[in-house]
Amino acid sequence: MSRPAPVSLRGIARPRSGVSLQRQITDALRNLVAAQHLPVGSRFPSTQQLMRKFGVSHMTMHLALDALVREGWLVRHRGKGTFVACNSAPRACPSQARLALVLPPQDDIRRANSEDTVLGLLYGAQAGAQGRDANLAIETLNSSSPGTREVDQMAEHLLRSYDGCLFVSNQFRQLIARIHSHLPLVIMCEDSREYSTVSSTRSDALRLAVEHLRDHGYQRVGYLGRLRDPSETKHLLFSEYVEKLQLTTRPEWFCDLPAQVETEEPIGQFLRQGARPRAVFIDNYAKAEAVVRVMEMEGLRVPQDIALITYGVRPSCVSYPWLAMVESPVFEVGREAVRLLDRLIRHEAVSPGSRTVPPRLVPGRSCGCPEAAAAGRGAGPPGPQ
Repeated sequence: MSRPAPVSLRGIARPRSGVSLQRQITDALRNLVAAQHLPVGSRFPSTQQLMRKFGVSHMTMHLALDALVREGWLVRHRGKGTFVACNSAPRACPSQARLALVLPPQDDIRRANSEDTVLGLLYGAQAGAQGRDANLAIETLNSSSPGTREVDQMAEHLLRSYDGCLFVSNQFRQLIARIHSHLPLVIMCEDSREYSTVSSTRSDALRLAVEHLRDHGYQRVGYLGRLRDPSETKHLLFSEYVEKLQLTTRPEWFCDLPAQVETEEPIGQFLRQGARPRAVFIDNYAKAEAVVRVMEMEGLRVPQDIALITYGVRPSCVSYPWLAMVESPVFEVGREAVRLLDRLIRHEAVSPGSRTVPPRLVPGRSCGCPEAAAAGRGAGPPGPQ
């Protein structure tokens, strides 16, 4: 039996300088196999030969070859080497895709008060995986800002173990950039032109909330939520829509509340103002419940004295089920992210960019919805003020 013919590296250019080094090498080797129409069984150069040719590290070369093995261009035989597995088609789609959902550390989730959001994304992703006959596993990093070594270890683990990855945000940018050329991935709750993402736009949520207050006849409106976080934009969107709809607001009607409300005193000071807003938007459901508690202690009624509408994810256990809200459709985002990832794994033509799932308006007595009154849950809306 004749020995497999070796593959020539003649004509391969060294990679250009830049951040996509692994991708350049993967593309160059893939093009080599396809252009030379190499027969199945041709011996591929060793990792050491390729390292010398491209002038890169063992890790970079190993990840590039791993990508070609996953795509079906190459095959490894233990103790013998790497060989050409096919000469034209990409790797076959897995009969049961292995998906990883990469979560932030638990402490980060608690600090951001986003347990319900992450749980909704997880349930949606599980439903999507079940509908696609895929296996979904949870992965997480130990640090909020992992070092290079932890990123390398996680990247190698994901590349070896899964057919695609889901991220709940772009928090781990270094890890995402490391694997995206080699492994299909989708980021949730973010917008991006570089990566495939699925989210629910905050601008739509704020527009729905402000329009809903306007439709009830409220003219004086305020905002309670994070104001000092540079990454937070909801209060800016709120101001934009208030101006467009010609409603009235004032700087003192904006109250800064952090993600975790440790004391209710700022809410009390806000409510004790001489000239209060007639309606308030609150950027988080847990904060809205805190506002209702303080209003009860101050002897104020909802919605007769101040109408409330909030944004976010309604937790499983609520104290005030009649709170009106614009609900972020995290379950649908998680399910749609798995569907998109499945299309990427199956090599369907999917362009990078953002896909959005519209938020939902959930009426409630706290803003004086007549639907709530008809259901016997409270009074109708007050007159315009």
